Amino acid sequence: TSPQNAFGEVNFFKVSTEICGVEAEILNNWFPLKYLSTASDSLDKMEVSRFLKVELEYRYNRILNKNNSLAFRALLGIAKPFGTSDAVPYNKQFFVGGPNSIRAWKIKALGPGAYRDIFSYIANYQTGDLKLELNGEYRFTMLRFSKYKMEGTFFLDAGNVWLLNKDPDRENAEISSDFWKQIAVGTGFGARFDFNIFLIRFDLGLKLYDPNPEAYIWIKEKNPIRKFSITDLVLNLAVNYPF
Repeated sequence: TSPQNAFGEVNFFKVSTEICGVEAEILNNWFPLKYLSTASDSLDKMEVSRFLKVELEYRYNRILNKNNSLAFRALLGIAKPFGTSDAVPYNKQFFVGGPNSIRAWKIKALGPGAYRDIFSYIANYQTGDLKLELNGEYRFTMLRFSKYKMEGTFFLDAGNVWLLNKDPDRENAEISSDFWKQIAVGTGFGARFDFNIFLIRFDLGLKLYDPNPEAYIWIKEKNPIRKFSITDLVLNLAVNYPF
């Protein structure tokens, strides 16, 4: 994190890495353990997940004056299995949507790619091996109450997750050269109540572009624009800023 400069700018950069399976492989070579196998060839042996996960995050904040500021974030992540593993564990894969991501979609309701989950009305559980996300906010003070204040924000979010390999059960879920056509876009307005120690946040998101070919899209070349419905809005409740 850089110190704030004379223009009120602060830059933040983070690299997160995780590797799994190498330590088990080394341990098994030195001290062979019955339950550690290099392949699922027996019921009394356990396959250890082997994967590498890397995530890059960049944030830019600029204070315009005491009542106005700008904030931007870019995220890029990739998780890839190696060795005898052919998939990254579900809880280690990437997802988008929700109060700290693309706020026009619920958590894990978007992607991967242009895939449409027909059971999304029951639960959302979509994840991917590759993640791209871009976020921007204009924050401004609406009211002040002594030491506390109420802020407002206009935000714009974009991104998606993809699979690295084709999945026959999830059409249009893998990354391709046309990935940019599958970048979802959402916008909205938020209200934040700053109590100094913590901040309570309400963000109301609205879909602008849905990569799902069977969903309505506000901006599309051929299909007509569908009329707005209250169900097009997603309300997010969270504590502290999303970035």
